[in-house]
Amino acid sequence: MKKMKRLFSLILASTMGMGLVGCSSSANEEETTKKTETVEKEETIALPTETMSPEETLQLTAGTEIKIEDLEKMPDEATLEENNLMTTYNIVNSFLDENVEKGKEIEMQEGLGVYEYDEHGYREQVGSDGKTQEIQITGITIEEITNLVHNNDGTITKCFVDDYDQEVRGGNIISEKLLAELN
Repeated sequence: MKKMKRLFSLILASTMGMGLVGCSSSANEEETTKKTETVEKEETIALPTETMSPEETLQLTAGTEIKIEDLEKMPDEATLEENNLMTTYNIVNSFLDENVEKGKEIEMQEGLGVYEYDEHGYREQVGSDGKTQEIQITGITIEEITNLVHNNDGTITKCFVDDYDQEVRGGNIISEKLLAELN
């Protein structure tokens, strides 16, 4: 009888152990699937390659913000420049911790053409502290051009003032009409 009880207890314990392992595996698979779906969903948002017509671009005013998921076409930069405006990129800079997990995030603006991003609006860089930073474009804002810098190579860089009252350089002037007026 004692042998039967031990055998029965052993079978019961084995069954329970296998059940726990099975549930744990299932939960991990579900979590991994959710993470994969999230990454795939983020990657489906791509920066537009098509440009707005001058008429569409003229509808944009200083302070206009467009989220990346709502951005179907990029503004015509030459048209903006001829109206003393420019495109700026809204970005989120995520600092990764030692476990390569997102830590502190900072929202800021960058000028056009300052850095290269992949087709999904992402880039990575290593900071002066040696830690990796993930930077993602979250949208654009139309800003007034507040200053023009004449460069030694003959190009002219446009600047804007960001939310922190700092002058930020954007890309170079590309409007042939504006360049002719400035030279």
